[in-house]
Amino acid sequence: MSPRRASAQALKAASASEALQAVPYFSTLIAALQATNMTEVVGPAFNGTLIAPQDPGFANLTRLLGLSSPSDLLAPERRELLASVLRYHVLPEAVVAPLLLRDRQQLPTLLGDPITVARDVPGLIHLVGGTPLNVVTLLGYQGVATGGVVVVTDQVLLPAGVISGNAPLTPVFTPALGLGRR
Repeated sequence: MSPRRASAQALKAASASEALQAVPYFSTLIAALQATNMTEVVGPAFNGTLIAPQDPGFANLTRLLGLSSPSDLLAPERRELLASVLRYHVLPEAVVAPLLLRDRQQLPTLLGDPITVARDVPGLIHLVGGTPLNVVTLLGYQGVATGGVVVVTDQVLLPAGVISGNAPLTPVFTPALGLGRR
């Protein structure tokens, strides 16, 4: 069985938290969820949507924050900030058909600040964070056994006020291994 097929099967049989561990490129997200005690939020009872940035997106966030490595995000003095950013990546409801999302649709988050859908490029779905320049691309999605959905993105979404100024996030295009559009 190919690694891609094995990963897809693992995602269908697991919680969102367990699904991330079955696919490469999510080590920073997994460590961040653990450091902020949010693995329980996206654990076996989770039936919402987890927006899952890949590791290169966290590396870009590290650069924007002036840190030397993604592990610096996990430092105790940044846990509150990190928890806010992660709550911004959790939608209380499952987005079971991301391809049906409408342009300018507002998606509520656990943080309370919404994320906006942008469908301005045919065939692509973008999510807009707390500033107009914080745009991420949906790379893939997969439902999990608990009824939740994991949506893979290229970057980290940021709620308003996390980054001062209007520094754009540099796109990082990497494949969503094991995850694909259905």
